[in-house]
Amino acid sequence: MQAETRNQLEVIQDSMAKNAGRLEDHLIFHILQDKLNSKLCTNQGFVLDGFPETYEQAKSLFDEEPEDSMDGKSKVQPVYNQRITPEHVFVLNAPDAVLSERAQGVPQSVAEERGYTRQALEARLARYRLASGREDTVWDYFDEREIHPEHIEVTSDDPESAAVLRKITEAVGEPKNYGPSLEEREAAECSLAEARQQRLALEAVEQRQRKEAGLAQLVNQHEEWTRNMTEVRRQQTERLEARSLPLRNYLMKYVMPTLSQAMLDCCTVKPEDPIDYLAEYLLRNNAEEKEDSP
Repeated sequence: MQAETRNQLEVIQDSMAKNAGRLEDHLIFHILQDKLNSKLCTNQGFVLDGFPETYEQAKSLFDEEPEDSMDGKSKVQPVYNQRITPEHVFVLNAPDAVLSERAQGVPQSVAEERGYTRQALEARLARYRLASGREDTVWDYFDEREIHPEHIEVTSDDPESAAVLRKITEAVGEPKNYGPSLEEREAAECSLAEARQQRLALEAVEQRQRKEAGLAQLVNQHEEWTRNMTEVRRQQTERLEARSLPLRNYLMKYVMPTLSQAMLDCCTVKPEDPIDYLAEYLLRNNAEEKEDSP
């Protein structure tokens, strides 16, 4: 695709270089036919301004090759491609004075670029008058195909061409909006707004559900952690109790009786230093028990 486009550009540049900046007719026909057959022109229409200029150009651009007749001796009337041929043709007739006056109102830079200078305008008008005076004009081409050109006079009293536009509108019809109407756009915007609100509401519900699910999961995890910690503490307590049972039995059997008697005696005697009294009592009784033991 890129190679084909590059080749076409090279052909166009070569043609313009050989013809003083103008394209050859066959290249113009090819470009125009491609454009006129596009979906944009087919669906929305098109305007050709100033081209074709001659009968031969119109024939080359719009005509299709006719098929041979049934007897093979004669050919049927030439047919044209109705898909790309204009439905309306308008000819704007303006005196040379009006055209010169309008050209003089154009800035100098624009006039030079578009060929509106005095010399260029006079040459273009001369070519136009010559072409219009030929036997077969571009208007004749359309007349032969029942597309009758409508001639509209342009005067100096209508600088904004309001009368010209009015006549063209009467023939063609009011401009058509190929896009959606204002009501359709408003309905589409309302639909989009409703869809947006529904989407936001749905997202809010989903976000709330995610938060609730997250909180519920945290609560469950906390409850499970609490149960696990309770179970761990219970097992630790049981293990400590199991480990401390022999020591408790030893204390209850060998220590607590002597200690209890020592505390009773301490309460009866009431020594000045109860702690020393208890210590001496325990040592004394411990020594007595050792002597009594075999």
